[in-house]
Amino acid sequence: MKSTYLLIPLLLINFHLFGETEIHRYKRTIGGKHIEYDTAKTALHKEGDRSWYTITYASSESLTETDFLLPELLPTAQTRHNFTDEREYTDKLEIRKHPENDGTLIPVIELGDLFFLLRFYPFEEPEDKYLYFVAGDRNITGDMKFRVEMEGEETIKIEGKEYEAYLLGLNPEFSGIMRVLAPVIPKIRFWYSKDDLPVMLKFSGVVGLGKQNTMVVELIEN
Repeated sequence: MKSTYLLIPLLLINFHLFGETEIHRYKRTIGGKHIEYDTAKTALHKEGDRSWYTITYASSESLTETDFLLPELLPTAQTRHNFTDEREYTDKLEIRKHPENDGTLIPVIELGDLFFLLRFYPFEEPEDKYLYFVAGDRNITGDMKFRVEMEGEETIKIEGKEYEAYLLGLNPEFSGIMRVLAPVIPKIRFWYSKDDLPVMLKFSGVVGLGKQNTMVVELIEN
């Protein structure tokens, strides 16, 4: 898929809610027509006094593994195996430094990290957060920022099943010359279940400009 410091106080998080492994399957619809099926796996690892989650996202185009160090949920490494019609290749990225954080930043490597990280958003006491892209060549600063905000609650239907969901919006904020882009950037939204540890139920956004690049991701197996 083209794809904090902690979002809520550490003492309020029970990481064992995950168990050792979780697997979720999603249907991804691109441009309203093309359908792909993806798998997201969450695995807990422990080595001495160090613990981390590895999130593996498998699609027809790539297999991406991203590590998040506990308890802060900081992204520390990513390996992506890319598959194309012409060739296969692997990208590796290691993050050694993270920004100073007053609690308002969500460090990410890429937007796809939010599928996992926003499970820890403070839904009961919502507050705005801002993304910080920890890989230097992907960082967005100055004239454009991404703000995560709570938009409310909704009942949604997926594959004939109804879910009570929290709705989060990812809103770009533009200043300076970047303001000209504001009218053409569609809104990005995430829906999460109301479980003790919410699961992403649905994503609606884009992977590029134009209707052919709209994307909807929906949970089909939990």
